Amino acid sequence: MCTPICTYNVCGDGYVGAGEDCDGDVAGCVDCQLVSCGNGVLDPDEECDDGNLDDTDACLGTCKNATCGDSFVQNGVEACDDGNDLDTDACVTGCKPAACGDGLKWEGTEFCDDGNLVDDDDCPNSCGPPGCGDGVVSPGEECDDGNLVSDDGCTNACKNPVCGDSIVQAGEECDNGVTQNADNAACTLACENNVCGDGKVNMGVEQCDDGNDVESDDCLADCKLATCGDGILHLGEEDCDHGTHNDNNDSKGVCNDDCSRSAYLVFVSSKLYIPGNSDFGSIEDADARCGELAASDLGWLKIQGGNWKAWLGDGNVGPGNNFHKSSIPYYTLKDTTTHEIADSWTDLTDQDIITGIDITDTNQELLGGQDCSGSHVVWTGIDGNNSFAGHCDQWTSADMGAIGRAGSVKRDDGGWTDACDVTCDKSARIYCFEQP
Repeated sequence: MCTPICTYNVCGDGYVGAGEDCDGDVAGCVDCQLVSCGNGVLDPDEECDDGNLDDTDACLGTCKNATCGDSFVQNGVEACDDGNDLDTDACVTGCKPAACGDGLKWEGTEFCDDGNLVDDDDCPNSCGPPGCGDGVVSPGEECDDGNLVSDDGCTNACKNPVCGDSIVQAGEECDNGVTQNADNAACTLACENNVCGDGKVNMGVEQCDDGNDVESDDCLADCKLATCGDGILHLGEEDCDHGTHNDNNDSKGVCNDDCSRSAYLVFVSSKLYIPGNSDFGSIEDADARCGELAASDLGWLKIQGGNWKAWLGDGNVGPGNNFHKSSIPYYTLKDTTTHEIADSWTDLTDQDIITGIDITDTNQELLGGQDCSGSHVVWTGIDGNNSFAGHCDQWTSADMGAIGRAGSVKRDDGGWTDACDVTCDKSARIYCFEQP
C-alpha cells in the first residue's frame, strides 16, 4: 500500500495501513495492533490469550488463567465453581460438589456429615438426622425398617412388636394395649380375640366358656349357662327339657317346668325314608334321624340334646332289647295338647294302644283312614307280639324283591306296628320315642 507521501506503508510510518489497527504513538497500540483480550496475542497485563472468549477452557474471556474459585466451571477439570471458598455450600474445596460422606456439612441440606460409611453411628450414611424411620438401627432403636407402617414387624417407634403394644401385628388377632390386662377381656393376654369356645370367659358378653361345643353340659355352645327351659337337655341335672313345651299340666306337656319328667314324648317322622341309603341304612341311622328331627330349627319341637330311638327291629336289635321299659305314660303333642298313646311300656306292647301315633315333629296330624300305604305307612320290622319281622336286610336294601314289616299311623291296635309288609324300594316314615 502506498502512503500519501508515496512510500510503501509499514508499521511505524505514522500511517494506518492495511492490516493495522493503529500506527504511531497511540495509547494501547502495540505493533500497529490495539491491545485486546482474545486476539490470540499475549498482551501486557494478560495471563493468557487463546484467541477466544470462552469462559469454560483454561483461559477465561478476561485472559486470566482459569482457577478454582473464579466462578467459571472449567470443562474436564472442575465439577462446579461457585466463586467462593466455603465448604458449607453445594460446591466445596477443589470445586467438587458437596456429597454425603465428604466430611463437610452442607448447610440446609445435610443434618450431619462425619465422613465415614458407618451407618449405625450418630450420623447415618444418608447424612440425615438419625431417627426412627431412616432405615438404620441407631442407638436406642430395636429395629428400623425405613417406613411408617406399624404392623409390619417394626413399629413406628422402632420397637420390636409385642403383644400389648396396641398395634395388631402379623400373628395377632387383636391388641388392646394397656387395657389388655386379663384373659376375660375381648382381647386376651395372648392377643387373640376372646370368642365363644376358646375356654376364656369374655366378661359382659359370655356367661361361661368351657372350651367345647357340647350342649348337654353346664355351659352351652353359645356360651350361656344351661338352664331349665332352654330346650337343651342338661345331663345329670335334668330329666328332660322341652323348652317352650315345658308344662306342669300333663294335658299340655310331658316335661315339667322344673325339667322333671311326667311322661315320654312320641312322634312319627315328618320325612319318609327308603332303606339302604345314607339317611337310613341301619337302626343307628334311624335313631339319629329321630334326634335331628326333634332338634331341628326348621321343626316345631326344637328339643335338643335328648335321647331318641326309632321303633325299629333288624332281626337282632329292636325295642325289646334296646328301649327303656317305662313305667310312666307315652304321649304325642299337638299344639299345646297331649294325646296319650299308652300308660306304660307294658301297655304299649300289649297289641292295643290308646290312639294312633299320627302327630309329626312339625306339629302336623296325619289325617285319613287306617290304610297301610302312602303317607300313613311306617317302617317297624316288628310284628304285633313284639317279635322280629321283615327288615329289608337290616334296612340296607332298597330291593323291590325284599320286604319290611310296616305299621300304620292311624291304627290303635297291633296294626300300629304290624299292619302290612312293604317292598323295600318304597318310602315310609319312622316312629320316634323319647328315652331317659
